[in-house]
Amino acid sequence: MIFGCLLVYVACSNQLDHEQTTVVQAWDEFPHPQDSIRAKVWWFHGETETPREGITADLETYKRAGVDRWLITIM
Repeated sequence: MIFGCLLVYVACSNQLDHEQTTVVQAWDEFPHPQDSIRAKVWWFHGETETPREGITADLETYKRAGVDRWLITIM
């Protein structure tokens, strides 16, 4: 019985240390996300005429919002 309780305690304490390390690691890496999880936009054009200034303004807004990858599809 004591061995079983000790085994559960050790297993849980190792899990808590692992979770804490994961949280610390996530906190440190948050300002610099991996490319695979960065925000991206798939942007369609073609339903209406969009002036060059409007496209430039949209792209600048995306950049300020942290979106640095986009795919523009002109239909």
